[in-house]
Amino acid sequence: MTHPDDMEAVSTTVYTIPEGPPETTLAVPRRDYYTTWHQTGAPLVIDFGSWHCRAGWANNPPKDETNGPLLDFENAYAKFKDRKNRNAKPVLLVGNDMYTNGSTRLQSKTPFDNGIICNAEPLEQILDYALLQLGIQTSRVEHPIVMTEPLCAPQYHRQLVSELLFEGYNVPSVVYGIDSLYSYYENHR
Repeated sequence: MTHPDDMEAVSTTVYTIPEGPPETTLAVPRRDYYTTWHQTGAPLVIDFGSWHCRAGWANNPPKDETNGPLLDFENAYAKFKDRKNRNAKPVLLVGNDMYTNGSTRLQSKTPFDNGIICNAEPLEQILDYALLQLGIQTSRVEHPIVMTEPLCAPQYHRQLVSELLFEGYNVPSVVYGIDSLYSYYENHR
């Protein structure tokens, strides 16, 4: 048995681990849609990545290198119902808004199955959220849509998205592009 005085001093470094996700507040929809974009006919670009959804206007150039798309949020949603109030209606939380309550993250749903969009309900909820955040609050989207899709996506993927866009949002036109090619073009100009 060694005596405590005989032991060498050992220096230890203590690292602190942040507590959970950062504090978030519910996102507030943009209010400049009608003054800035309504009559322009500018295409709406939606990048449905398997982890994040990005959306913005095609002719909205970034102001600097750090400025990206208008919207960038996690590609999932969850329904939250307050257990303390029995009469409370469920609240839909999309993207980063899911972090406002710890229990909603466990109930999150995504439109993807192995990288391919297969579920229409989460897709519709996420599109509703994205359009609302961009300031589009009408029943008809009057802008053409540029939508990304993965390489070699099955026809069912495009059929599901097209059906939702044309029948649910009455978009005038949709163009699909391979997400990796768009990324290559943007990063090698």
